[in-house]
Amino acid sequence: MLFSRRYDCIVLLMLMLTTILVSQVIVASDLDDLDKAEFNEAITRARECVAAQNAGCVEAQLALAKRRAGSSKDKALIEQIRSAGMTSSTDNGEQQASNERAVIRAQEQRRQSVRQARIDADATQAANQPSTADAIRSAGAQMNQQLAIQLAEKQYAQERRAENQQRAQRAERVEPVRKPAAYDQAKPASVQPIAASSPPALPSAAKPVTPAKTTGTPTQPEALAFCWQTKRGGWLCDGPGDETTLAEKDQAGQLSGVGCRTPSLSVPTSITLTSTRVKKRGSVSGWLYRCGNQLKPGDTSHATWNRDIRRFWSGIPG
Repeated sequence: MLFSRRYDCIVLLMLMLTTILVSQVIVASDLDDLDKAEFNEAITRARECVAAQNAGCVEAQLALAKRRAGSSKDKALIEQIRSAGMTSSTDNGEQQASNERAVIRAQEQRRQSVRQARIDADATQAANQPSTADAIRSAGAQMNQQLAIQLAEKQYAQERRAENQQRAQRAERVEPVRKPAAYDQAKPASVQPIAASSPPALPSAAKPVTPAKTTGTPTQPEALAFCWQTKRGGWLCDGPGDETTLAEKDQAGQLSGVGCRTPSLSVPTSITLTSTRVKKRGSVSGWLYRCGNQLKPGDTSHATWNRDIRRFWSGIPG
């Protein structure tokens, strides 16, 4: 665990350094792009000044372009336009040149403001990056939080399983269930987990198709339970006493936890049912069990210990 934490911290530090380097490269690229755009704009204005035969304007724009020139090709272009301006026009007066220089100064101030704003924004972003020590402390806190959540989930599952067993025991004390005679001859230790293509191993004495006689009212339906496996091989069950929310490897324990203490297969093969209570669950393939007792008269909704899963699943044989 200590090695894993050190490794996570090293990976986090490398990611932070990479982010800082990439930010610096992006800043340099943005400044180069801005210089190129300003050079092209100055060249365009200089050509317009040449066409208007305004030498003062030509010189002012070429001076700005020279400050943004980044290659020998750019400098050669400046000299070419300067030569064309000298041969095609003369100075139209000191006042016009002064006005052009004022315009150029205003443009330069605006560009400097934009450049400074970008530099300040990048500096602020870099300053907001967490330090290495803060990142390490944050990563450690997240790991501790995940461990605490896992421990709490495990403890909750144990408490929920114990509570389900207590519910089943209390329900039996209120109305004892008459067990089949064959049950006393061969009591199974547990119901073994099953593969998706074969039924679970039940004791030979437990007849899967013969419902047990009970002391309940004959018109009451028999209690049923439905179990299915998750992708990781854990079992979930829905029965007369409760519905499991955490998958477990022990299918017999899950059946007992949902109030099906003497299960026997209702049909000899797996069956696909569709959840009508939990819409996002959709259709699930699993195993349908008889629980050896009838439901009590009265409320059979999901919020009771007398749950009729026929109300929550469609596709159960009549």
